[in-house]
Amino acid sequence: MLLALVWAPMAQAAPHRLAPGVWQIQDGLEFATNGKSDSKREFCIQPGKTIVTPDWFAELAKPKDDCQARLSLESDQEMMFDIACVSNGLPLAGPSHIRFTDNAFSIDSDLEMDLGGTPFPMHRALSAKRVKSQCTP
Repeated sequence: MLLALVWAPMAQAAPHRLAPGVWQIQDGLEFATNGKSDSKREFCIQPGKTIVTPDWFAELAKPKDDCQARLSLESDQEMMFDIACVSNGLPLAGPSHIRFTDNAFSIDSDLEMDLGGTPFPMHRALSAKRVKSQCTP
């Protein structure tokens, strides 16, 4: 069963800012069959590039590049997207909830793949935090 979101008009929130520096992301995918995979990586936000958009968060929320992410809620510290795509020829969809401050953010997605009428749920949890105030050259 896929979850449906109510599409309500959204007020435009102020630009979102993340603090400059080195950020660490931990990304985990948990399958209904108790399988789990985790990865860590770092990225840098330069002092003049601290404004982020919903599209920036959507790219992180999507499990694959060819997925679509439709914004359904935006406020000063959270966003919700409805994710939809095809993975290995099978539909994959579900909601993705993003919470953020200037020093951390999290993305929780409850996705479900349709295996010919049999649902295959999976949960993706991504968390990021600023670990250094300056990027090294």
